[in-house]
Amino acid sequence: MAYIDKHFKLTEEVCSMIRNRDQKRFPRERDMVEEAVLSYGRHSDLEEILEEMKKLCREMEKAIASVGWK
Repeated sequence: MAYIDKHFKLTEEVCSMIRNRDQKRFPRERDMVEEAVLSYGRHSDLEEILEEMKKLCREMEKAIASVGWK
C-alpha cells in the first residue's frame, strides 16, 4: 500500500488517547489511527447486529412465556 503524507489537527483528547495507546498492539501512532479509520464503518454494522439480537431475545422471551416454560 502506498502512503501519502497528510497532516491533521487533532484535539488534545484524541492526542492523549493516542499517547496512552497499547504500545504492544499499536507500536506506532499511525497504526492506531489507521485501525480506527478502517474500522469506522464496521462499528455501525455491529450496532445493527446487536439491536437485531436484542430484538430476537425479546421475541424468544415472549414465545417462551406464551407456552408456559418460564
